[in-house]
Amino acid sequence: GTSASTPVITGAVALIRSLWPSLTAEEVVEILLDSATDLGAPGTDPIYGRGLLNLNAATRPIGGVSTSSISGSSVAPDALGGSLSDVYGSSLSELGDIVVLDGYGRDFRLSLSALVTRTAPDAFDLENRYSPFDDHRYASTAFGGGWSMSMRLTSRDRSGLSLIDNQIALGGGAFRRDALADEQSIGFAFSGDVAGAHVIAAQGFTAAAVDRMAAPARATPFLSDSAFTDAYLPRSTDAVTSLMQFSAAKNITADVMMTSGGERNLDLETTLLGEGLPDNNPDVFVLRGGVNFFFDKAMLRLEHGLRQEQGGVFNARFGEDASASTVYSAMEASWTPAPLWRLQGRVAAGLTFADAFGFEAFAENTPVLTTTQFSFAVSRRKLFGAADSLWLGVSQPLQVETGALQLMLPTAYNPYTEEVFFSPATASLAPDGRRLDFEAGYRLFSDENGVIDVNLIHQTFGDFDLEAQTTALLRGRFDF
Repeated sequence: GTSASTPVITGAVALIRSLWPSLTAEEVVEILLDSATDLGAPGTDPIYGRGLLNLNAATRPIGGVSTSSISGSSVAPDALGGSLSDVYGSSLSELGDIVVLDGYGRDFRLSLSALVTRTAPDAFDLENRYSPFDDHRYASTAFGGGWSMSMRLTSRDRSGLSLIDNQIALGGGAFRRDALADEQSIGFAFSGDVAGAHVIAAQGFTAAAVDRMAAPARATPFLSDSAFTDAYLPRSTDAVTSLMQFSAAKNITADVMMTSGGERNLDLETTLLGEGLPDNNPDVFVLRGGVNFFFDKAMLRLEHGLRQEQGGVFNARFGEDASASTVYSAMEASWTPAPLWRLQGRVAAGLTFADAFGFEAFAENTPVLTTTQFSFAVSRRKLFGAADSLWLGVSQPLQVETGALQLMLPTAYNPYTEEVFFSPATASLAPDGRRLDFEAGYRLFSDENGVIDVNLIHQTFGDFDLEAQTTALLRGRFDF
């Protein structure tokens, strides 16, 4: 059959040479042989030779791909890869295609959207917040001298479920069988007075939880994570936190917090998926100071903080490495214009300087980001009875307001001269829309034995292609 094979192979050679005219005849032959479908015995054999011509494989990359930086160095496409968190916009993943070269120097087009992913925002997850698989036990002990210890033991027990039930309950995926065993984590918090200051040291709690321990009077009944919390603190429960409060003057108190932890909780992921998870959880350290001013009917709080992170920038990974320093300020105030009414608000803004933002081979700048977060609420006690109350609020989760990457991307290729051409591109890191959490709550009952609350949360997700979500919840807490 050589008379029939000759025009077929000749046509394949002509096609490859028309696409990549700089290839030599020897290279074209190697490409056809390397991409052929193996037939018969594995490898070359006397009947089928190197196999069957596979033109589809011959016109795809062979031997891996690389791209070129403006300096002319060869760079793996992963250097342009990354994962954006819900703090950012989507422009970076919409920049189009770049030129990549395979092992034979042939040019192909690779979409940046395949390299840069964007994490959807966390909607209020009722099952995760009040998981039927999680058991929380609390205990506290007084040591004397004003010192005490609080402990929380969290158990996740899914041993009564089959592997399939676990996949359904926890979102699908490939789980290890030993993930069905009971998994436990423990948190400690010590508090006491030292030289006129109140000190809290904690491990195994989120930094926001320690913040609430230090100022229970500022705690709110809102369920949304974005409401009246410091969004610049690390969010995982593996945080190690210390906080000191002291009186600075009459009606003025101050506090200093240091905390270190990750941006996400990896303990459950590790339990379910095994130890071989990628280490892509950024390390975050925050040093924050606050001053509280107390008036007859109002309170004003000013905060200033420094956030340093390694391995990401606001839970986003860029290129091979990223680190940043953020200075931020916040102002929180509450006012009681009438005995039963309370107005409160919190506004925070930060300025982020990226020490390394990734994409070093392609970026012409290291962007400076501005971020914001806010919450506003009104509440009314004794609305219909002596033990009820109503609250309404709106909050915006942390998001980038300004900041852009200036890139020089390989976008064109001359197959005759083998020259790569670059084009400037600007990627805004700010989302087009604004995420908002609206919340209403009504306390039906409240006394020394417990409370009953009704909460309604409505979330909008800005420029994310997600439908608005509404969650209703009836809660009760009783002490015995």
